[in-house]
Amino acid sequence: MAVSRELIVSKLRAFAIHLGGSVTVIAAYLMLVFLVWYPYPYFMIEKVWEVIRIVVSVDVFIGPLLTLVVYKAGKASLKFDLTAIVVVQLTALLWGVSVTYNQRPVYTAIVDDIFSVVTASEIDLDSVSNAALKNSLWAGPQLVYVDLPYENEEYVRRGEENLATGVKFSQYTEFYKPFAEHKDVLFERAIDIRQRMREFAELDDDVNTLVKKHGGSLDDYVFMSIEGRVALGFLMLRREDAQVMDVLLD
Repeated sequence: MAVSRELIVSKLRAFAIHLGGSVTVIAAYLMLVFLVWYPYPYFMIEKVWEVIRIVVSVDVFIGPLLTLVVYKAGKASLKFDLTAIVVVQLTALLWGVSVTYNQRPVYTAIVDDIFSVVTASEIDLDSVSNAALKNSLWAGPQLVYVDLPYENEEYVRRGEENLATGVKFSQYTEFYKPFAEHKDVLFERAIDIRQRMREFAELDDDVNTLVKKHGGSLDDYVFMSIEGRVALGFLMLRREDAQVMDVLLD
């Protein structure tokens, strides 16, 4: 049976309207993710792409395409069909918002010589005693120094017990201090990036590319180890003000 031109036009109009609305909603969500919750380079460190891919696939591609298939003016079940499609889209979106919000990096905490990304689900944000370090919904991750009392034997014992249960030293919010206030001492522990470049030839191009991208010379930057939930690498910070500039991932 031939499909009438009028039906094709109405289907395409419904598809375009649905696609436009879906793209607008997803664009707002992606701006929140990439500009606020996972600002560069944290979306690379935390590899949030897997969640984003599912949400975008359902909301931008599958939803509008299903509308294109089922839409027919006057169809008895049209309202139910479109409602079901929107419900599926909203479910995928709410799932994506929930996952990316709860797993968003709120602190980048340095313990000894290594930065660890601390997510919202790993700590009680209200437990951060330093008012200057309080994190809000609209704030990206902050650099903090975890000033651990290694001389306290009771603390060391408790820390070892917590490590066995998966609680890392980077999650000890009561010892958080502003990184910038301690940056000069902490930068002394930074990686000798020139030595690493001599040892690993492939690193030479990567480092030089980042320096060229951000300007200045290699001496203007400090590289320190960082571990995220699923990635390891070197965090690139500006020596002058400890601003996070970029990352080199393994």
